[in-house]
Amino acid sequence: MNLISEQPWYYLLLCLLAGFIYAFLLYRNEIKKNSFSKLLTSLLFTFRFLSVLIISLLLLNIFLKRITTQTEKPIIIFAQDNSSSIISAKDSLEIKNVFLKSAEAINKTLSEKYNFQTLLFGSKVQSAATPDFTDKETDISQLLNEIDNNYANQNIGALIIASDGILNKGTSPLYFTEKFKFPIYTIALGDTTLKKDVFIQKINHNQVVYLGNKFPVEVIIQSQKLKGRSSLVKLFSNGVKKGEQLVNINNDNFTQTLNFILEAEKPGVQKYTVQINPIDEESNAANNTQSFIVDVIDNREKILILAQAPHPDIAALKESIESNQSYEVESSLISGFNKPLKPYSLIIFHSCLLNNNRFVNEINTNGQSYLIIH
Repeated sequence: MNLISEQPWYYLLLCLLAGFIYAFLLYRNEIKKNSFSKLLTSLLFTFRFLSVLIISLLLLNIFLKRITTQTEKPIIIFAQDNSSSIISAKDSLEIKNVFLKSAEAINKTLSEKYNFQTLLFGSKVQSAATPDFTDKETDISQLLNEIDNNYANQNIGALIIASDGILNKGTSPLYFTEKFKFPIYTIALGDTTLKKDVFIQKINHNQVVYLGNKFPVEVIIQSQKLKGRSSLVKLFSNGVKKGEQLVNINNDNFTQTLNFILEAEKPGVQKYTVQINPIDEESNAANNTQSFIVDVIDNREKILILAQAPHPDIAALKESIESNQSYEVESSLISGFNKPLKPYSLIIFHSCLLNNNRFVNEINTNGQSYLIIH
């Protein structure tokens, strides 16, 4: 620790001199007259000297700055792809045994000079020591975004990414690498040879939909080296087929987007499954199926129309309100309506005389909104 004055050294000497002169002039007569004992006079002189010294230092704005030096080891981030595609090839045993042991040896070697940290990425980014290769998605952009957020202003020596490079989620990682000032190294895993395969690259869908509404599902299909073949893509909901489309593969590097329209029939979390019929020549049928979930909620605003008598305006009013999918409209004759009014957000009275104390009292008690149409 070093103490360094931000003002010239003579400021300190000036404060010392001022404190001494002030204390001497104040107590010189007492020293000559021996008004106090020598011990008491010395103590008073010392206290006065210190008081003036401290006040002078504060007035002259002399600050002491502490400088500490701390040496940090550079951080080496080792990011391991935890997706199931890593062990889907024939060399899966070699990856599980040889590669993981080699990665552990590298960890021990580099830990002597570096702060070695391991991350797993796939469907999510997590800190762990041993991968289990169970994630169904690979998102390298999420990994780079996590590093940018959690390791900002830290001394990162390098980033090592071990992956097969098969991405099925997120944006291109090339957009993130430009902002990093440290080197990024990659370890290529798996077989780089293109094999005959058709698979689901991505499914785009709404996370939340309203009960009774229709919503789109976008399925992106890819295939390699299967030109001239065809397959049927089916979409299921709880084992019930909701749609199917035929895919005709017209080149060896094929991509097609299929659009399905589904209806939210039941409230709650609903599971849907997309399945591609396997082709005899493809090497891997495990990636032909992918599931997703949609939360179907039923919280639309309920509106009640009470009429004195049937009228064509009621049907037009109901159709106009229901054009907004956030509203659910119920209509009835006021004479035959016996339900409670509390579940409704708005009550519309059409050509009704509000002389029925039951409806008036219930509306006032609940504090509900109402509209009267004559």
